[in-house]
Amino acid sequence: MGGRPKALLQLAGMTFLEQVVGTCREGGCADIWAVTRPRAREVIRLAFALDVQAVPNPDPERGMFSSAQRGLRAAIGDEPEYTGFVIFPVDHPRVRSRTVAQLIAVMNESPAMSWVQPGFKGRRGHPIGVTADGARALLDLDATLTLREALRSAGLIPRVVPVEDQHVLENVNTPADLE
Repeated sequence: MGGRPKALLQLAGMTFLEQVVGTCREGGCADIWAVTRPRAREVIRLAFALDVQAVPNPDPERGMFSSAQRGLRAAIGDEPEYTGFVIFPVDHPRVRSRTVAQLIAVMNESPAMSWVQPGFKGRRGHPIGVTADGARALLDLDATLTLREALRSAGLIPRVVPVEDQHVLENVNTPADLE
């Protein structure tokens, strides 16, 4: 995306981070952590302005799962009473808040060691939800695993939540994806 952090890209007059934070809040997330690159000052300032805790990942090149671990570790350390967590890649800014609400509802009814994923017309997407026990199981795994490998390695029970939101499949990685 031209070297610009995805969190700062614009969609409908708002940054991706603003979009995702709004979606999470409207969907029922109590608190939000944004995992950033260590010196992503603009992203950190925006997170602060949005009342979101910025959590630096000192080695983001290890992959998305290393960032998920950083965020989960920060969230679990702050308040061990959470029942679950939504892992929401910032490059899915069009996901609807009702999708997040559906994930949370199903996650709250799921077994302790499980995770939920939205499904649209037979395809699975993002964001995902992980129960608190499931999240703790992810913390000790190799940070270089993919998220999918980590969920399997931890032995978490998967649940697909059918949603009417095609945006769960839309990963914005190129300028053409924004159009």
